[in-house]
Amino acid sequence: MLLSGGCAVLAFVVVRQMGWRGKFGSIHFGLFLGILVVFLGNASDGIYDVTLRATPFPSISDVLYLLGYAVVTVTLLEFLWFFRKAVNRKMMTKLIALLVISAGGLTVVYLLSHIMTRLPAVALDAAYPILDGFGVMLSVIMLVCFRSRFISPPWRWFALGMLLMGIGHFLNGLGNAEGWYSYPDPIDLLYLWGYVSLGLGFSMQTKPQAFWQE
Repeated sequence: MLLSGGCAVLAFVVVRQMGWRGKFGSIHFGLFLGILVVFLGNASDGIYDVTLRATPFPSISDVLYLLGYAVVTVTLLEFLWFFRKAVNRKMMTKLIALLVISAGGLTVVYLLSHIMTRLPAVALDAAYPILDGFGVMLSVIMLVCFRSRFISPPWRWFALGMLLMGIGHFLNGLGNAEGWYSYPDPIDLLYLWGYVSLGLGFSMQTKPQAFWQE
């Protein structure tokens, strides 16, 4: 929770310094908003643990997590759209095909392992792996398919952070569904390093000589 809160603060500093208007203004603000909502989800999850000693499913935490991930995913799409001409399209096509097939198979496994009877729970069960897979796909595209001169170092850290968190979140959900996950678990290190990576990206953006290409 502290790491996600620290990332939200750094993202806010970036918005204050670089502004939320202009070519990349909505991207700055979208990252801040998404990370802030995820932090609120972590905070509500902590409140559930303290008051109820368990987190119900579905809960307000799930709504906040999904909303935050959705906002960040849309922001990544907007960024990729700005630099679409810099993408190696042949490599991206092959990568997307591979990731879609893999994500589809993993989603089926996740849902079969985590079948719920109530409609809201079923919808959340489907939304989590789909958003995780989409976020991982966009992150890998940014790390692999971009020509190096077109993507700044902060965005490489953002992409790495989202990749680690997406994989960690999927494994967490699968572990809870199959009953082998219990806190703390090595999977939690993926969240830890994911937030650290995001924080590094935001801290680079806050410097006057930030590696941002307008």
